[in-house]
Amino acid sequence: MIRSNLTDAARRAQQVNACGTPRKIDDKHLCQEVKELDTYHSHTASSVQYRQPAGHTAVVLDQFEEEGAKPPQQKSSSGGGGQTGEPNQAGEWNHDQPKGKSAEAVVTYIGAQQSHPIVTAMDDRRVRPYAMKPGESAHYATSGTGQMLFHNDDGSYLVSLNEPSEKPKSKEKQRMASLRHVNKKKQKREIKEDEQVPDHKHEGESVNTEVRTIKDHIEFYAPGDKLVGVYDKKTKRWFLDVDAAGKSTTEMLINKIVHHVEDASTTLIPGKITHAVGGSSIEITSGNITLRSPRIDHYGGGGGDEATSPGDDTDTTTTLSAKSKGLTDGLKGAAGGLGNLAGGLGSLAGGLGGLSGLAGNLGALGGNLSGLIGGLSSISGAFGNLGSMLSGVNGLGSALAGLNGGIGLLSGAMNGLSSGLGGLNIGGLSGLVGGLSGLTGGLSGFGGGLGGILSSVSGLTGNLGNMIGNIAGLSNVTDIIGGLNSLSSGLSSISGIANVVSDIQAIAGNLSSQTGALGDMAPVVAALPVGQMGQLPADLQSVVNALETVIAQIQAEAGS
Repeated sequence: MIRSNLTDAARRAQQVNACGTPRKIDDKHLCQEVKELDTYHSHTASSVQYRQPAGHTAVVLDQFEEEGAKPPQQKSSSGGGGQTGEPNQAGEWNHDQPKGKSAEAVVTYIGAQQSHPIVTAMDDRRVRPYAMKPGESAHYATSGTGQMLFHNDDGSYLVSLNEPSEKPKSKEKQRMASLRHVNKKKQKREIKEDEQVPDHKHEGESVNTEVRTIKDHIEFYAPGDKLVGVYDKKTKRWFLDVDAAGKSTTEMLINKIVHHVEDASTTLIPGKITHAVGGSSIEITSGNITLRSPRIDHYGGGGGDEATSPGDDTDTTTTLSAKSKGLTDGLKGAAGGLGNLAGGLGSLAGGLGGLSGLAGNLGALGGNLSGLIGGLSSISGAFGNLGSMLSGVNGLGSALAGLNGGIGLLSGAMNGLSSGLGGLNIGGLSGLVGGLSGLTGGLSGFGGGLGGILSSVSGLTGNLGNMIGNIAGLSNVTDIIGGLNSLSSGLSSISGIANVVSDIQAIAGNLSSQTGALGDMAPVVAALPVGQMGQLPADLQSVVNALETVIAQIQAEAGS
């Protein structure tokens, strides 16, 4: 039972709580202590325990020194809750308690005993964030830098900034906000008396992974001494390094991306993609693909043998230009040309039908010429005076020689046409054009020969008329004999008449053979795929459409 009177009870009730100003904090204890705590006038407690809420701890700033103030002369007693505050022998109190700005504490004396104070709450007007709204809270830095973990209805914020602290002569400094996983030793839970407690790295002795934000950068570490990623706000640049050794990196800027894996890289800029390995590269733009390498190996589309383009001291550049646009335009033109070719072949087929009729007419003409030769032979034997008809015969010989030349040209034209038609199946259009040109020349020569024949026949007719008149004018046998003598002389002077007859027979033979050649050409003409050629433009247009679709896809890939 504790005995007490009313005076003692009243005094204890009055002194059970007090306010104080801590001068300095000592945090190297299991329970934080206020090293010196000024409470009542001239009363200073020492080593006062500060009971903080579980899960939270903080060390307030030391009391600021007042400008021009003398250092305090007051000595505080040591020991748990020691207290001084008695006047000296002259009855004077100590007036040297510091008056600089300080945190403020609520002190409770256990059992109202001034010898056992404890601090139950502490606040600091120098650094506390204020003007918060209902529902908001913060765990803030007691140094007064403005750093805090702030919560409101919108979210939670880990805030860091570079402002100076509230310490005297403090300056702005670079600070960071770090989210990290670390390694560190656990602090022991027992401290012996007078044991020296070392500083502890509460932020971690080593870092496993970390995301760090500073004023202009976001940095990524894994582990903590290896920077594997960074974002620079000023340059708007991302840089990622997978193993922090430069072997596999990615750099991203506003208008450029570069992926790098040892000696291989991919660079993307607007309108251009470049893939590079060592000294070789591929550049892709919207209208061009460029390969650069000392050696280029390529394979056929059907998986055929390898084809190699050897290089030299300089890069070999293969430019695949116009493979998208030029090839498309070329195929469109080829489709239209083949359509025209199909129409031309149809006309050619009709013309070849006319040639077949021409061959028949030439055969009949050969027969007529053979009959003409026989008739001429009969006339030469029946009539004596051929002197007047020699000029006609000579003209006929010239005409026949021209006809034979025309037939030769016609033969060459037919051979060229046959070669052109034979090569048409494999795309030899140039042979066909040559054959048609030869045919045109042959027909022109043949026309000239026929014109000569008609002219000669006309002259022959006139000569025959003259011969008949001459025969009718013979008055007697003497004249006939004279005419026969003249005929004999004329015949002896015509040393080449047999050659003329041979030439006429050769002409008839040539015409007969050409008639057979024209007959042989009929199956070739009939076998021409004129109907299928008419389908070629539509088929080629389908190919063009497919190529345009592929080109559009390539351009779309390059844009993304």
